Parts: sequence; structure tokens; C-alpha cells
Amino acid sequence: MLTKEYIQEKKRWLEARLKGKAEILKSDGQTSWVHSEDDLIAHRAALARIEDGSYGLCMHCGGPVEEYRLKIIPETPFCFSCAQTLQN
Repeated sequence: MLTKEYIQEKKRWLEARLKGKAEILKSDGQTSWVHSEDDLIAHRAALARIEDGSYGLCMHCGGPVEEYRLKIIPETPFCFSCAQTLQN
């Protein structure tokens, strides 16, 4: 189970990342090609899941998203199994 502290840490990371990506897209700098509106949407959606209490739960099966996945991709809405299924 994810602790409040862990979720707050991810919230701060997502907020900072969202702000940074938005600034890059707004400035249309050289690195803007590696960022997209989809990134902003994914980060906003993750922040919304934190607010509504569903962060860390797979949006497909409702089971827990593995903590290692959240460490690597904090905005991920899917557990490993569902992510694999939905990619194919």
C-alpha cells in the first residue's frame, strides 16, 4: 500500500514535471519535440487521481499499480499486466 508521504512526493514531482513540460511547450524550444500535449494530459490525469484517491490503482482492472512502475513512470494509470495487454 502506498503511504501518504509517498503519494505526496509523487504529487510534488508530477506538479514540477507538469510545469516544466508546459514551459518547454510554451517556449517552443529545441527540446519541445520530445514533449507533447499527451505528456501534459497524462500528468494532469495522475494529479487528478491523487486528488480523488485513486492514484496507484489500475484504471483498467482496479488492482494496485506496482510501486516499481510508479517509481519509473509516476503518471502511469495501469498495472504492468494491463499495460502489456492494452499495448497489444
